[in-house]
Parts: sequence; structure tokens; C-alpha cells
Amino acid sequence: MTDDILGKRIKFTCKNAACDNMITYKVPQQHGRDDLRTVFSEVGEPLDVIQLYVKPSDDHPESNIAVVIGKHTLGRYSENKKATLTIKTQDKSMSRLHCTIDVFRDKRNLLCCTIKDHGSQAGTMLNGKKLHDLDEYYLADQDEIQLGKSILTFEPTIQS
Repeated sequence: MTDDILGKRIKFTCKNAACDNMITYKVPQQHGRDDLRTVFSEVGEPLDVIQLYVKPSDDHPESNIAVVIGKHTLGRYSENKKATLTIKTQDKSMSRLHCTIDVFRDKRNLLCCTIKDHGSQAGTMLNGKKLHDLDEYYLADQDEIQLGKSILTFEPTIQS
């Protein structure tokens, strides 16, 4: 893939004669990140859950959020808009429905995790780079996620 198409939408016609539909695909912004798979452990050690470590700040204490297989909305705690994973914080730059983390098993039964911004006002940062709307990025061990002023570290965990 050449760098000149990163972040652009490309259109092509399905090659299946019975289909003949026009397909639109948005090429991810970060080169190489779409090829990355989340691999956490040596063979034979299945992972059941991942952890998001929330670094302490002036707005909230240190905490850990356990994330199991499934799609989860991550955001600031609110009585009205309920995210599935919440951070009790005073950080108003974190949206109540900030981003989505999807934890799933791939065809080889490896645990994979992706993150996608929800069009939040402050944006979602992954290792210092802003995620672009509609792009989904694979997470890797020790990735740093920033939601508003809050910083989280992505960590795998083996359930015993």
C-alpha cells in the first residue's frame, strides 16, 4: 500500500458477477497499524480478559477496568448516557460515550482488541496520535490511550 492513499476512501466494483455492487473502503490513516494483531501470551495460555489501567490525575484516582470479550463503550460516568465501561472522573474533556473497545477472538482463536473513536469532542489518542473518525485500530500490549486529559494503559491479563 502506498502512503498517498492513507486516510482516503477508495471505490471499486465487486468482482463477483452475481454481486456487481460498488464498494467503498476507507484506508486506515496509520500505515502498518491495520496489519497488527493483538498477541498477548505464549502458546497455551489463553487470555480471558484485558485490563485498562487508568493513571491517577487531579480529576480521578488510579483504577483498573477489566474488559471481557464483546463490544464496550468507554467514557466518563454519567447517570443519563451510560457507557458500558465508565471512569468516575471530573475530567469534562472526556465524553460520556468517548470510544468503543471491541475484544474478540480471530480465526486462529487469538484474543484481539480494537479501538474506535465515537466522534468525541476531545478525540481519542493512541500512543500520542489522534484516531480518525471511522477508523478502527488494533491495540497492542502497553498501548497508551488518552481520553480527554485521562490516560489509560492497555494491559493483557491471564485469568487464573
